[in-house]
Amino acid sequence: MAEWRNEPWRQGQLLTHEKAVELDLTSGADAVHCAVVLISHDCDIAAKTELEPNIEVIVGRYVNVIDGDFANAKNVRKLQLKYGSSPHKFVEMEAKNRSFVAKARLSGCQPITDLALDLSNKRILQKWLAARYDRAAFPNEFENRLKKNKTHDKLAKILKPTGACLRGVYFDLGEQADTDLEADADVYELEIYLLHVTEPDANVAACTAEKAKQKIIECFKSNYCDEQGRWCAIELVGCYVISDAAMTVLQSLLLRQWRMDHMSLRENPNQPMVD
Repeated sequence: MAEWRNEPWRQGQLLTHEKAVELDLTSGADAVHCAVVLISHDCDIAAKTELEPNIEVIVGRYVNVIDGDFANAKNVRKLQLKYGSSPHKFVEMEAKNRSFVAKARLSGCQPITDLALDLSNKRILQKWLAARYDRAAFPNEFENRLKKNKTHDKLAKILKPTGACLRGVYFDLGEQADTDLEADADVYELEIYLLHVTEPDANVAACTAEKAKQKIIECFKSNYCDEQGRWCAIELVGCYVISDAAMTVLQSLLLRQWRMDHMSLRENPNQPMVD
């Protein structure tokens, strides 16, 4: 085990352009725009080659700005992260572009040293990697009702301008979390939590979240309240704004994150990350 514990490789590090080309992960003019990220866990990287003969990587690319929809592990298929401090670069990764590299081919090589992930961004990377296999699933009937009157799309449209101000959107269905309701008279009782960031500007993020909250409340009332004000299909019991510093461990375990993976972003320009 000693030989790999002494190697410089760690999760989240970047291969040099030259090494990426040598490993046939990229080629030609594309190499300079390519960002190959190690995503294997540190313990697997450090393990003996007999136990862990390969290291998993994602072949990503450098981008000019961060789109808020792909920040903070909101989207399970695509992630954008900030590398380095001064200067810094933004890296985009897609889960479909995973590959394996034999450890022997990285032994004795060095990662890019002037671009590293800080602790916060490394945790976002880990959260994103885990979310592919541990993301929330909602009852089919709830999803069907949420799509009624295109509420799914309206929510996505409301949340898109929040950009990097929101770390996540969480749904709580209480005891109905795993129940497919059948009778039309039965109503899902939903609570929504908008988790905003505290860095770099908590006040801006909180104000942005509050604006989204009001639009979400109006959206649900418009789509699920009848003329007498009675809820049908889904009742929005509450919509709450909470900072990422205030969410409890219990809440993080019980609440289910709602993601916007279904969104079509082709016609929407990227939003710059607040830096």
